[in-house]
Amino acid sequence: MKKIITVVLVALICVAFAGCSASKNDTATKDSAPGGSETTTQETVAAQVETAAVMYDTIEDYINTPDVKKSIDSAKDASSDVMTFDYHAEGNQLIYDYTYNDQISDSDLDGIRTNLENSLESNADKYTEVVKVLKKNVKINDPQIVLNYHNADGSVIATRTYG
Repeated sequence: MKKIITVVLVALICVAFAGCSASKNDTATKDSAPGGSETTTQETVAAQVETAAVMYDTIEDYINTPDVKKSIDSAKDASSDVMTFDYHAEGNQLIYDYTYNDQISDSDLDGIRTNLENSLESNADKYTEVVKVLKKNVKINDPQIVLNYHNADGSVIATRTYG
């Protein structure tokens, strides 16, 4: 059960990395999930929601379970040469932080911001499905997923909250 949820979370992380890499190169952001279609991802999420057996008190408890932590950390370790990835729980939020390794110049910032915001919008359904999984597995009424994209200096380029 935990492995299925983890696979979905990791797949969504990969989607975010794919979108960011395209943005860095100022090309169109891709909208497909690795390893399958959006429908397949949603069917997987739906199946795991119905078979969830364990409820965790907090999102932090959930992401610190050995299987989930191992899988998400493997995605974290595979951070690209374009950006790094980190995650943490804060209250009712699972927060993903993506940080560009190289500072994005002011002249490129608006185009990259637009591409990131378009990617966040086009992938909204995928992240909303993960929020539904969290609702079924964590004893919190209103879990949220937050994606933050930072420039190398730490300034926020784009952010989006789902849930």
